[in-house]
Amino acid sequence: MQDLSQFKEKFGTFSVSDKTYHVAANFNDLCDMEEVAGCNLLEALNNVAQTGECTAKQLRGLLASMLVTATMPDWPKDHKEQLKAAGQLIRYNTANNIAIAIAEAFYREVSPELGDKFRETMDGQAQLAAVKNDIGTEEKHDQSQEVVAPAM
Repeated sequence: MQDLSQFKEKFGTFSVSDKTYHVAANFNDLCDMEEVAGCNLLEALNNVAQTGECTAKQLRGLLASMLVTATMPDWPKDHKEQLKAAGQLIRYNTANNIAIAIAEAFYREVSPELGDKFRETMDGQAQLAAVKNDIGTEEKHDQSQEVVAPAM
């Protein structure tokens, strides 16, 4: 198994089922996967990095082309099979984190410091959303316990 620690500053990371995965921007891999994916992956990468948006097909193609598989000996070698395997990692509850990791890898390719700032911003937004969700849940809980007397 390869030691990838020297490349760590180039990775975006995400987790699925308690397993951590790494993605890295590589133009050649993006080009190789683009034809198989059937969509413009460079455009998708720019969209994800700038707006966080892409289609499901684009997300799957980006993940398949950017996933760091050096430590995954069972990862398929065939591009079509890689697309299918990448699609198995994308779920409704993981898609957003995968897109964030892809954008992080894009920014890290430009500059590791820019990647750090992007990740800090995303982590801060996630914490804020969690707090808002907790507050909303508490408000709903408090309202559900409210007893209204019948009108006379």
